Amino acid sequence: AARRSAFYELDEPSFVLRRSEPLALLSRPALVGSQLVLKRIVDTVGAGDGGGMVEAAESQAVQELHDRAVARGLSGAVLPARIERIAERPLVILDAAHNVASMESLIATLAPSRGSFRPRVLVFAASKDKQFEKMLAVSREAFDHVVVTRYATNPRAATVARLQEACRRAGLPEPRIAAAPPEALRLARSLATPRGLVCVAGSFFLAAEIRGLA
Repeated sequence: AARRSAFYELDEPSFVLRRSEPLALLSRPALVGSQLVLKRIVDTVGAGDGGGMVEAAESQAVQELHDRAVARGLSGAVLPARIERIAERPLVILDAAHNVASMESLIATLAPSRGSFRPRVLVFAASKDKQFEKMLAVSREAFDHVVVTRYATNPRAATVARLQEACRRAGLPEPRIAAAPPEALRLARSLATPRGLVCVAGSFFLAAEIRGLA
């Protein structure tokens, strides 16, 4: 018996943050390289013409992979701390973006929802050895308010004073300061109002502390 794995790439799901759509998982960073990779294991029995059998099975499998079925599956999928929807009214999105590339992906994913959720508030904390000024620069014009804080679970956390200065250098709105993540989330929700959006990003440590509050 021979066994072969087939990988199929599908264009990014056309999911947009809309109030009417239940959505557990968004596209981009949560999915491999901003593409969805589906793995199918095709089992073949026997030898000789096994290659042809595999190709036929793969062709049939691709045809049966309908967009609607994929959308149904993704609507219930959850990848913790990767564009994770953890609360409503205001909508709270939790993402563990902790470098420039992942921050770029996060902002790009949220961009289509800009007109649907206002005001938009960023809750941000980062480790002191990260390029957090560049990460914040990526967020310029994406948020109406910024709340900086410092997580308690790791001594590598950057001080709020450094984050505050980084926000100013990056051209973001004047940041509010919260001593700890719980206070930061409360403040951000208040600023967002029920119709807005709160995005928590900057560190896995921040994501873990905020997720424990949801």
